[in-house]
Amino acid sequence: MNLADFFHEVPALFHRFAMSLSPKEVPFAGRLVVGGDATGYLEQIDALIRDFGLAEFVEVAFFRSVIGGLMRDERLNLSEKLGEACALGMDNKQVRAVLSHINEFYVLGAGVEITSHGLVRSFRFWSRMEKVEYLKNAAAVLELLRDRYGNACLAYGATLSCVRSDDLSPHDDDLDVLVGLNMERYPTFGAGVADVGDFLVAHGYEVIGRWPAFLKVGKPDMSADIDVFIGLNEGGMLAAIPGPRSAIAWESVFPSSERALFGVALALPAQPEIYLGHVYGPSWRTPQAGWQHQWNYSQYADIT
Repeated sequence: MNLADFFHEVPALFHRFAMSLSPKEVPFAGRLVVGGDATGYLEQIDALIRDFGLAEFVEVAFFRSVIGGLMRDERLNLSEKLGEACALGMDNKQVRAVLSHINEFYVLGAGVEITSHGLVRSFRFWSRMEKVEYLKNAAAVLELLRDRYGNACLAYGATLSCVRSDDLSPHDDDLDVLVGLNMERYPTFGAGVADVGDFLVAHGYEVIGRWPAFLKVGKPDMSADIDVFIGLNEGGMLAAIPGPRSAIAWESVFPSSERALFGVALALPAQPEIYLGHVYGPSWRTPQAGWQHQWNYSQYADIT
């Protein structure tokens, strides 16, 4: 048995194992054994690996680690798993191939998906009504930020999906907002994060997490959180992480433009196509498998 044979056999093996269990033991439409007795299937995987000498393949070791965690714990600490992949010497192509296999044969049928955010219920599983309500949540955040700071709009993947597909990106699970700040008052990203966080908390939002250049906020009645990124006006150029420094003209982002998505009016960058070209490159109109932002904090060290 070679590597291709292994990845052909393990879904069939799982199907046979799942069919031997009662429905209560196989939640998520019978596709993913979670929190139940997955020991039998994992033992069969281990037997395949042992009997056919597959332990030398890093893809096999990574698959066994991810699928084992999913079936036992119904969770995926993606940072931890990517650390394991790095220790195994795997490249991005190998990692994407294994995760794509797990998504296709185990996870998508359960109504969840492994993305860069971990194991999530991505937008591909949301109804139109759910999307509309979430977009209204985003519009409310934008209105608050614009009233307080003057400039705010959708950013990154939120802008990309709105412009490119007139929908929410199926593989994503939250929206990104950019608030534009004047460096005379907010000389660093940290100053912006602190002030915007305090402002949103005062208006009933919970800060779920804080990072050097953005924060994640939400409310109990929201279907998903919203990432609020800080954008600084650096001499007429936008400074925002992730994103290139001294490349995006402020006037191409603010004052914002407006576009409706599912009937909800939303603020977008003033010239969204120009903005997307700088952030995602000239091929932004075509989905790029495995594309990732470059979080280059070092280029912004002096204003972080």
